[in-house]
Amino acid sequence: MTVTRSAPPAAPAPIISLLEGSPWQMSFGERAALEGILSQLTPDLALELGTAEGGSLERLAHHSAEVHSFDLVAPSLPVAELAKRAAESDLQLLDVREHGEWDLGHIPGSLFHPWHELDELPAGLDPERPVAVLCASGERAATAASLLQRLGVARVTHVTEGGVPSWGELGNPIEITADPTGAPSS
Repeated sequence: MTVTRSAPPAAPAPIISLLEGSPWQMSFGERAALEGILSQLTPDLALELGTAEGGSLERLAHHSAEVHSFDLVAPSLPVAELAKRAAESDLQLLDVREHGEWDLGHIPGSLFHPWHELDELPAGLDPERPVAVLCASGERAATAASLLQRLGVARVTHVTEGGVPSWGELGNPIEITADPTGAPSS
């Protein structure tokens, strides 16, 4: 009697791996948002959606729309349009750069909370009001915007095309809280 053993089944490929070779190119922020959505799916649904054997992007889009009420990626706003938008609404500005960047220059009246510490809503941020998230280029802002969405903030925008440095270059006010030379304050 001959016993034939089949090879063990290959481990399912997660949806993130499937997307990396596809024509759809993800930015860092889009990838973080997608990973956030997938982390909240039930294990059975995640297995169905995220495996090469049974999942598909169409089912991911369909099920994520049913399971989650927020967009995959927060809308973007060019920094050149930020001053007008802030003046016309009750828009809150959240700077998610590092503390040293904040000290060297930030938008007056903006809130500060580093992007990598967004495990809860920042103090002073009203989740019922719109929020524009800024960094230096737009990448950290996109990630932070998706994290805020996961924390329940519905109206989030991430600022692109330069962030805080470009804001200042456009002639808008910048507040400095540290000596740019690094000298101790007296």
